[in-house]
Amino acid sequence: GAIGYIGSLRVTWYMPGDLDLEIMNRANAKLFWEEFFQNKKFQPGKALYDSKVSYIKSDYFQNERVDAENYDEPERKNLLTYCLLGDPEVDIYTDKPVNASNPFGHNIYEGQLIKTTIKDINGKAIPYARVHLNTSDGKYRTVYANIHGEVNFRLPAQANENYSVIITGHNLKPSYFNFKALPDNTKPNFMDDKYTPKEPTVSDNICFEIEVQDTQSGIENVYLLQSTDKDFKDYTYDKLSHRYGDEENYYECTIHKLEPGKYYFLVIARDWADNKKILEDESFEIIIPVPFMDYVLIISSLLILAMAGISIFIVYQGKKKYFHTLNRLELSGK
Repeated sequence: GAIGYIGSLRVTWYMPGDLDLEIMNRANAKLFWEEFFQNKKFQPGKALYDSKVSYIKSDYFQNERVDAENYDEPERKNLLTYCLLGDPEVDIYTDKPVNASNPFGHNIYEGQLIKTTIKDINGKAIPYARVHLNTSDGKYRTVYANIHGEVNFRLPAQANENYSVIITGHNLKPSYFNFKALPDNTKPNFMDDKYTPKEPTVSDNICFEIEVQDTQSGIENVYLLQSTDKDFKDYTYDKLSHRYGDEENYYECTIHKLEPGKYYFLVIARDWADNKKILEDESFEIIIPVPFMDYVLIISSLLILAMAGISIFIVYQGKKKYFHTLNRLELSGK
């Protein structure tokens, strides 16, 4: 018997001369099987839905329709009339089903990001496989692989948690596995640290580059603290970003131009199990010197003030001498 039926609820339309199968019901049929076989979407509900999305995004629908306003209603009815009678998530097998291989046969830690590829026992990757995780206290989650069978998910930071796993997918028998999340009590490890330029000025942005790793739960965040107080009673902080995209070991942060003075920096790394480590490096004490032009301006200002003072003194002395001479002339005239 049939496990599902996809068809129209009412009349459908087609366009005579549509030899490329791009218009209305001919396109609907073509795109469904394209999603099913070419894009490996072997669940009828997903294939049907995505085929409708593909039709709306098709070059014909977006750019090549003639007298589009006259066809909007037939297009709408034709697109919506196709429905699925049956389970939309059932896997349509195209070969004899086999078991999945165990992707959890190694140490797994609380908070860890699990990156794996779901494969069958023959080593074939399973597109859009589903990984169902259950715990004894009722937590439940399903994660989905991509077209290449690759799946990424992070565990909660709960040590000694036991997980029951069911893997399902195309041409797979439901496959059952178990694993235990081991405790992560190890702090992150700083591998390297530096900043450039080594002798920054008020005109420079300072770039900090930190290499830090955590081989268990993984690095959650890295922070750079900045203070003018060696004891960090008052400070500001910046969150470092990944230097190379998904590469977790390298982080960087750029501090924009600082005013003259002495600054202290330290780095804090935290993993997903809440283990923290502080990097206090004496080389992270940075002095921003007063620019040479500031000294020039100060000296110039002092010279100007001195010259102004001397000029005032000379004028004052000249006036004093003038009035003294004038008084003598007046006395001699009498």
